Amino acid sequence: MPLKIIKLLALIFVCNSYHLYGQEWHIKGQVAGDKQQPLASATIALLDTNNKVILKTSADNSGHFSLLYTINGNYSLLITYTGYKEYRSTVFELANKDFGTILLTPGANTLSEIHVTSKQNLIELDGNNIVYNVAKSINSQGLNAFEVLIRL
Repeated sequence: MPLKIIKLLALIFVCNSYHLYGQEWHIKGQVAGDKQQPLASATIALLDTNNKVILKTSADNSGHFSLLYTINGNYSLLITYTGYKEYRSTVFELANKDFGTILLTPGANTLSEIHVTSKQNLIELDGNNIVYNVAKSINSQGLNAFEVLIRL
């Protein structure tokens, strides 16, 4: 008889231990750009009232995100993506929450074009050949090709 009581108490303890850890809250939503395109890999962070990051994740390829958390309190959601302004939600009490589709607006500092410049090296290795670029040599200023070859 005492063995049955011990087993029963153990079962009750295991079943009730879930409540010791608190309830799991589910926060979800989708991140999209200004033209409703999903923003894959957008960073989503759950912040406490002191703006400390509590939990962080990233959006999947379709822009969806999901966060699970167990500690009650007041939090806000911060979403960032390169080239877009950050989104910060109002403070909310932790509960099951669906943010729906969150639209991020493009940032003001977007570039219309990029110019890439490079200069040719003085000496280059091309397979089994060594190429000496005479035009880039300071020693070749004012000399013709024959005079440059004599100096080499």
